[in-house]
Amino acid sequence: MAISLLLGKPLNLSSKIIAITPGCPLGIGPEITQKALDYFKSENINFKWLGPDYLLNSPFDQKFLKTLDPIKIQQRALRLSVDLALDNKIDAIVTGPISKSIFNKSFGEFPGHTEFYNKFLNINNLNNKNQALMLFSGYDFLLGLATVHVSVKKSAELITRDLIYEKIKNLYEATQKIENKINPKILVLG
Repeated sequence: MAISLLLGKPLNLSSKIIAITPGCPLGIGPEITQKALDYFKSENINFKWLGPDYLLNSPFDQKFLKTLDPIKIQQRALRLSVDLALDNKIDAIVTGPISKSIFNKSFGEFPGHTEFYNKFLNINNLNNKNQALMLFSGYDFLLGLATVHVSVKKSAELITRDLIYEKIKNLYEATQKIENKINPKILVLG
């Protein structure tokens, strides 16, 4: 189930600090990050790259890739993102694609980033309130997911009126932080 928020205009991120983790350096994370940074260069957005600088703007060959330690690179970036978030030094985190096997060697069994941040940002509780929200943004909308990293069957079991209410509330609060929008249009998609 997805909850979409229509902003009616492009996101205004110029005063925000957005951290970017590289994901697995052996995958497409650094390449797509560089392309995204190039794309948004004229937007005056304050991105904070949490990976090693040499991962950006570097043509990789197989010999170079064999020298990388993907576990250490992912561990450092994700731990740094948690520290910066806890210290209120960043406003959002964009995560690069990870290798689940490498990720799990680093941090234990997590289905993905969202669950990792719930634990390490100390925002997970029994009532599903104030959990990290998996959020996707487009030109004039934000999309938050009510459930993440579970099967459709399990998702149907997890969705409750309270969960939907909390996710809408979380999405609304995220919009306030990002956009300062008073009365956004909120759509619930099932």
